[in-house]
Amino acid sequence: MNTISMLSLKIDLTFIQNIKEDHTNSEIPEAIIAMARGLQLDVIAEGVEEEYQKEFLIKNGSYHMQGYLFSKPLSKEEFEKIW
Repeated sequence: MNTISMLSLKIDLTFIQNIKEDHTNSEIPEAIIAMARGLQLDVIAEGVEEEYQKEFLIKNGSYHMQGYLFSKPLSKEEFEKIW
């Protein structure tokens, strides 16, 4: 399992939600990922709701994601049942 280091940079959901299916509006997330990689930081993208957003992030080197594509928000108890 891939773990997240203590040093990470989180991409706000507003930048992820603006990415379109044809990857327009992707310049800011691309720059954030490149900057984080250059600084040897892990990148976490929040607000991933569509498969094309996930594909874009993976293509650009961001492998840690959260959002409705994967799960609705869970309580601690619900999360512990899964893990």
